[in-house]
Amino acid sequence: MSRPINTVSRILKSLAEPTRLRILVLLHHGELCLCEIAEALDLTGATVSRHLTILERAQLVRKQIRHRWHFFSLELDQLPPGWQKTVQTILDTVETDAQIAIDRERLKICLSRNRKYAACRSPEVPQPLVSLTCNEKV
Repeated sequence: MSRPINTVSRILKSLAEPTRLRILVLLHHGELCLCEIAEALDLTGATVSRHLTILERAQLVRKQIRHRWHFFSLELDQLPPGWQKTVQTILDTVETDAQIAIDRERLKICLSRNRKYAACRSPEVPQPLVSLTCNEKV
């Protein structure tokens, strides 16, 4: 069992990085594929994956793998008592940041395109022999 001081430290460290806060705000509005998060933040998949791993360890996000696509969602109900409200307050505070507005606009464009063309959003998720990115047509 994890000691409370270690749990608190892990949560605070994960929240102390602007990119991770940006990710959490995007996930606050629904589940997203890793490639969609990367596109919205204008970062590489590897960079976003590293940040998501830290958020997973802090029990702030949950990963679900569907075929070969990694989807993430906010997972505040796994936090210790009192932390759900604290994290929610932090997310509400950063919602008005100018960078968040830019991220949301990029995500909106990405999702409108991806609903029609992205492999990760296809009704029958393909498992091709070659690697596809979310931005390629199925």
